[in-house]
Amino acid sequence: MKTIKKLVLVAAVAFSTVLSASTPKENDAENRRLTTEIQKFLHDHQFDISQEVTAEVIFTLNKNQEIVVLTADNCDERIENFIKSKLNYKQLSSDYNGSDKMFKVQVKLVPES
Repeated sequence: MKTIKKLVLVAAVAFSTVLSASTPKENDAENRRLTTEIQKFLHDHQFDISQEVTAEVIFTLNKNQEIVVLTADNCDERIENFIKSKLNYKQLSSDYNGSDKMFKVQVKLVPES
């Protein structure tokens, strides 16, 4: 009987986790707007790269609605410095009204054709 109770408990936890992960966030529109602004900041890079470079960027917003980059992982140092210099303390065009405090975005730099 204990095994059945444990199995039901595990199934209930797994089911609730799936439901919460599939529920759309109320901040989705705000997060998309934020992503669009980040794309504008990083649009024109001058790197001579032969293949796509991807970096995981974690950042937050300060009280002045400025981006503060915490980390830029999975890329070489010059690209990390580029991302930080283009994003750090850049003011958003409008206030972020979502409840998220930290953000993780995947930045892709593609070779210029």
